[in-house]
Amino acid sequence: FDAPALTATESVKTDAAALLLNAQFASEATPVIKLNLQLNNLKDEIVVRFKNGATAQMDRGMDALKMKSTSPQVPFMYSELNGEKYSINSLPFSGAAQIIPIATEVNVNGNYFVSTPEFRNFNSFSCVILEDLQTGEVYNLKGFEGASIYMTTADVQPRFQLTVYPF
Repeated sequence: FDAPALTATESVKTDAAALLLNAQFASEATPVIKLNLQLNNLKDEIVVRFKNGATAQMDRGMDALKMKSTSPQVPFMYSELNGEKYSINSLPFSGAAQIIPIATEVNVNGNYFVSTPEFRNFNSFSCVILEDLQTGEVYNLKGFEGASIYMTTADVQPRFQLTVYPF
């Protein structure tokens, strides 16, 4: 008995704005952070968002587990909570700082570009920090245009820590 399989190449990815399948999400002012990890023209991305009704567990219809590219040259980035790897991680609003581990896997040593192509709906009182746990470098994601970061196949994981202070 052969299990069904789905194979998709890198060419099926797009940067174009996607039509949301759930109209409820389109109308909400949900705080969203999209992080990209890129080497030359190869990139991966994750989304972390904060919404009512979300939990710190896998939420059907709100979260998406991460799938690794079939191409080993493509960098791999994911948020990790409770042993699960997420490409979309929806979390509850909290009155305390929230820390989200961000792991990366690369098969080529080099300078990778980390950026936030989407950062929206955080109020002026919120503070969102990305810390490189290997170098100690700290990036304030408000107004962040990106950074070139040297990564190797031997980097300790998680490589980054995303900290969101109350908003």
